[in-house]
Amino acid sequence: MERTSLDDVLKSSGAQLEVKRVDKDRTIIGDSSADEMRDAALKQQRMEAVWRQIKDLGRSDKMKWASDKRHKANKLYQQQKFKQAIEEYSDCLLALDFGKSEAEARDCQEHLQLPVVTNLAACMLETNENRRCIALCDTALSIDPRCIKARFRRGVAHHRLCETDEAQQDFVETVRLVDGLEEAQKAEESHLQLKKRASVYLDGIQRRKKVDKAMYSRMFAKDKPLYPDKPSAGSAASGPSVWRRWARHAVRVCARLLVRVFCPERNTPKRED
Repeated sequence: MERTSLDDVLKSSGAQLEVKRVDKDRTIIGDSSADEMRDAALKQQRMEAVWRQIKDLGRSDKMKWASDKRHKANKLYQQQKFKQAIEEYSDCLLALDFGKSEAEARDCQEHLQLPVVTNLAACMLETNENRRCIALCDTALSIDPRCIKARFRRGVAHHRLCETDEAQQDFVETVRLVDGLEEAQKAEESHLQLKKRASVYLDGIQRRKKVDKAMYSRMFAKDKPLYPDKPSAGSAASGPSVWRRWARHAVRVCARLLVRVFCPERNTPKRED
């Protein structure tokens, strides 16, 4: 069944509704739509429902609940149900419990937060939410700067946004990180695939830069005159230019005319007696 837009329902009933987007100080920062308002409300309701489920659970039970959500989200991702996977991954993040010690916090980050955030970034790539993908990868890299998946996915997001320099840096770092792995880890198919894909992106970026450089060189070449009838700097240095010779000729012609007008006696031939 086709989903009906809330905007369409309101229009068909003759209702007029204006929705504005505001910041934390309730200052209007732009327009919004009724569907966006509904989606935000549904997301808030889902978060509240998740919180009611987990608020009384102990840390170990929360971790198990979050792990189950993660596995469910992974299956949805494999089935290419990306929006549903995003919801499950988001639920998982709500249930994270970092404990009371640094060791517990680190364990939660490495075994749940990091893989969930990187997988959520992959979902954002699939749904063309490139800015959100970059933000999630930034979070993942703040947990583990050597996270190859986060580095590669951030590079892809930058590349799609035509942020070539940032993308190139991430792809170069992806290749470097894979090359720095232990031989057993380096031989893993996932790491080899990431390195191969990063190398393909790098080749494309380098080719594009060469083409752009050649184009700019032709546009701003100094050894070629801007107009075909204007001499270059080299020809001007070697002798009088065409324009200068023409100007001298014009001056001589004008001088002769003036002489004929104001000194006619100089132009009259002498009579012989």
